[in-house]
Amino acid sequence: MRNRLEASLGITLPVALVWAYPTISDLATVLCERMDYAPPAAAEQNSDAQPELSDEEMDLLSDLVDASELEAVTRGES
Repeated sequence: MRNRLEASLGITLPVALVWAYPTISDLATVLCERMDYAPPAAAEQNSDAQPELSDEEMDLLSDLVDASELEAVTRGES
């Protein structure tokens, strides 16, 4: 993989490329840096950021929470 990237991009990469940058995101970031490009947008996002849920997903999650609470109440009455 490293040899192919070096040949196609015309840059020198570390021998331990896949160990030094084990994820696609890490690899893309270092390749952009070595080629003087801005890092990918995904790498710039805060890793703590939570993806937004659609209304449908929120409704399903709400139903699941309601069912879980109902089950807990029902078990408590037994």
